[in-house]
Amino acid sequence: MSKAQPISHIDEDSYRLNATVTPGLVHEMNNLLTGIYFNLETIRELFDENHPASESLEEINQGVERIKDLLGRTAQIHLNTTEREENYHDFETLVSSQLDLLRLIFPKTFRISISAPDHPLHIHVAEYPVRVALMGVASIIKSIVSQGKSEIGLTIHSQESLASSGSLPSDSATGKVAVSISFPSSIEAYASLEEDLASQPPIGTSLARTKAIMHEVGGELCLTFKKETARSEVFLVLPEVEINL
Repeated sequence: MSKAQPISHIDEDSYRLNATVTPGLVHEMNNLLTGIYFNLETIRELFDENHPASESLEEINQGVERIKDLLGRTAQIHLNTTEREENYHDFETLVSSQLDLLRLIFPKTFRISISAPDHPLHIHVAEYPVRVALMGVASIIKSIVSQGKSEIGLTIHSQESLASSGSLPSDSATGKVAVSISFPSSIEAYASLEEDLASQPPIGTSLARTKAIMHEVGGELCLTFKKETARSEVFLVLPEVEINL
């Protein structure tokens, strides 16, 4: 895996400022936007579309959307300059730290939850490709899930729970951990569509690119769809490392 390139003193100062300020800015602004969205929806329930205040509410909503777009661009700049060296990570902490960025991708009506493992799990990988893979999967899910209220569930899997999930053969799950993203729709149709459009892939991050990213860090991407629950799961599978604490 390629290492980060040397940077000048000026670039280093900019990098440190970006790395220090941007995560906190994204977090605080996202909290503010969530509050604004919630209050806007509450007010809309009191007025019909013919109310004199409706036009003003729509203008406020458009302004909030512009702020959200700007915040997303700021976050992307941060992603492009974030440290990419390999490191040891607590897997749950690594995934949890991406939730603010995931909430920027999904509509505010999507509820995102995360289930932790019963004991710490560790991986040895650069944070950047794992983050990009998560963001890519989120973008794909957003494009195929119906608008409205939806539940997006993230689960951190040990090798035992990964084996019992059936997403990998039991012997293939040995020494592996995963984060799964569950959502109420079928990803099988999307996967077939993407294969048909291989020469002209869909706009945004594709499954093929996400699979390639996971392969580069020694992992893999698995897809499952359970007809009984009408929910799909996307698994980002990575090798586990043992750390003596």
